[in-house]
This record gives sequence, structure tokens and C-alpha cells, in this order.
Amino acid sequence: MLTPNWQTGADFSLTSVDEIKPVAVLLPTGQAATGNLWGISAQLIGTNLYSVRDTHVFNVSFLGGPLYHGTLLSYNNLTSLNDKWQLEPSLRYYTQSGAAGDSNNVWTTGLRAIYRIRNQVSLESELTYERSNATGAPNLNGPGASTTAARMNYYLGIRIDF
Repeated sequence: MLTPNWQTGADFSLTSVDEIKPVAVLLPTGQAATGNLWGISAQLIGTNLYSVRDTHVFNVSFLGGPLYHGTLLSYNNLTSLNDKWQLEPSLRYYTQSGAAGDSNNVWTTGLRAIYRIRNQVSLESELTYERSNATGAPNLNGPGASTTAARMNYYLGIRIDF
């Protein structure tokens, strides 16, 4: 704990998935082992900065393996407006570069709203927008192909806590 309102956190992960043997219909060529995939993250967490029930999480993550390296920067907020309403805006930026020269950059923003109907029943809604730019690895014909994509997702649902 840095102060009563600020904390830090960190984690490290290491994963390796073995080779998957071919399966006739599902995966006829099989899949190679991944090698070591690692991740290291650090968080700065602020609570009760402008109200009695707000939380802010700033995160930086570095990811990597034999074929890629990536960086994730994110901010998440949770703000309770009153006993019934809660808002959760978020912003993420992810960039990845591959060993072959390919790259990917993704911006994502979102807003989640929760309305508590009863003590154990909530109406939840979330809207996210993502924009990505990907560039393929260069080849004998020149630079790799570049693509841009935009996605918007929305959901509305009821949550019942038992």
C-alpha cells in the first residue's frame, strides 16, 4: 500500500503448451508446441478518489514468446453513482510485433452500466468499440498487406446472484 487510497500490484506468468498430435477430422495437421509464453504486469490501483465507492486500475503488461512480443496499457474505472447505478468505463491499447515482421495495434474503449433492480437482480449493459490495424510480414513481393478493422459490440442482460 502506498497510501490509504493507492495500492500497487504485480504478477508474472509462464506457460508452455505441448505439441498437439493430429486428429483426423478436427485438427488434421496437429499443432506445434508453443514454446515458453511469458507475461509480466504491474497495476496501480486508486480507491475512493472522488467518492466513497470509486476504483481506478491502471495496468501495463508485457507479453512474449518465441514468435511475438506485445504490450498492453489499460485503464478501468468503477463508479457507483448511488445504491442502484454503477458505471464502468474502460480504455485499452495493445500493440504486438511478430518475429517475422508482422504487427498489430488495437484500441478498445467501452462503457458498462449496471442497474440494481433488487438486492440480487441487476440489469447489465455494455457497449465496446475496437479499432485495429494489422500489417503482415514482408515477403518477396514487398511489404506485408495492411488491414484496418472496426468492431462494435453491445449486450444487455439480467444478472441474478444466488
